[in-house]
Amino acid sequence: MENWQLAVLLTGALGPIALYLLLKKPKVSLYLLVGTFPIFTVGRMEMAGGMLFLSMQKAVGLLAFILMIYEYLYSSRKLRLFTPQMLFAFIVLFLMFVSFFMNEGESLSWLQRYFSNIFFIFIMMNWVDSHEELQNISFLYFSILAVTTLYHLSTGAELYTLTGQDAQIGESRMEGIMLDANRAAQAYLLGIGAAGSWLLNTNRKRPAQIAVGVLIVIFSLSLFLTASRSGFIAFVVVAGLSVPVMLSNRKSRPFSIAIIVVTILVALFPPKILEKRIKRIPYITKEARQTQEEHAGSRMIQYEFALDLLTESPFTGVGPNEFNRAYSKRSPEAINRALHSWYLKVATDGGWLSLGAYLLMLLFSLLTFVVVGIRGPPQYRYSYFFLAITLFATMIMGLVSSLPYSKLLYFLVAYSAATWAVGIKPKQEAEKEDEISSSSDTVVIVRKD
Repeated sequence: MENWQLAVLLTGALGPIALYLLLKKPKVSLYLLVGTFPIFTVGRMEMAGGMLFLSMQKAVGLLAFILMIYEYLYSSRKLRLFTPQMLFAFIVLFLMFVSFFMNEGESLSWLQRYFSNIFFIFIMMNWVDSHEELQNISFLYFSILAVTTLYHLSTGAELYTLTGQDAQIGESRMEGIMLDANRAAQAYLLGIGAAGSWLLNTNRKRPAQIAVGVLIVIFSLSLFLTASRSGFIAFVVVAGLSVPVMLSNRKSRPFSIAIIVVTILVALFPPKILEKRIKRIPYITKEARQTQEEHAGSRMIQYEFALDLLTESPFTGVGPNEFNRAYSKRSPEAINRALHSWYLKVATDGGWLSLGAYLLMLLFSLLTFVVVGIRGPPQYRYSYFFLAITLFATMIMGLVSSLPYSKLLYFLVAYSAATWAVGIKPKQEAEKEDEISSSSDTVVIVRKD
């Protein structure tokens, strides 16, 4: 069965149920939107199927936004218009618009994609009202991802011993697992983070923890089978930083041991496809610098050229998604691949100021998880620490990866914005109210002579 046929079948079967739930509980639209992320971003999507899933995601997002506005109009609740993550994400968008018009760009559709990320941040930070709802979103994401992963493991098991030529490896990566290794690696990394944050809730029962722990191992294996080198680096970061966190939590100590064992086994017996790609990292030749093959040499050329462009136009870059066009003019004979650095990509799209706003968005997202982990409810402490580790590893992955505006990255940013809205802003408002009440309670004694 083709993917687009499966999508139509699922829509027909689940459509009436979803409509009934939406009429009863409009917030269900948020969960429907979250559920589209692992379906769209991971999977062997043919063109028709991929476009249909993308259209479904946009439709569900618009529905969630309309229902959210409707509920706020007919209730006493107030829209949350500000979080630091939202502010800096909007600044990045604004600077890209400026760069687009200054450079007379041709990629307006790219800006529309980025706007959909801001759209999702806004929906998340307004629909979510509690830490437990955030945990439910994590559960929904990794549960659906687990279902899609069964397909990947069934089709990708052969890649574990594949030793073919480079062309065969590239073809197998495309047809056996996904159409985009970096996007799939991000999806599995986020799956590990979502599952780990849910598992580390101190209220979880042991059977549920064991089941989710097994899923983390499965997601790890699937991540290795993507043969994404940046994904593998990110996993090592997660494994290295999460073990101390898990060891400090008595209930999760067995899982820290399991992560150590899995990491050691993969290091000793990696999938051949991943092992071969890792060995090619230092491989740089004259031919490599001319043809942009898949190794570090081509990326160094990209980085050098990106820095040259930013030297010429530091404030506006070359325009959103215009790097490839500029590179083609410079080297018409080269294979035109995506710029494999989130940060240089953002800088070339909108200038150094755009990169600064992008980094502040990620930094505030990271700090939000850390602060809420320290000051928030004790049962969620380790959950937010694990999400902070996941986001940090994702940022490390971005040093040598493509897709800086990936919906998966912005899923974490939106999750952080919702965490700020329910974990930090209410405390700030309560502290202000305490200050006002304490000042109003001050008794002034006037002495009469």
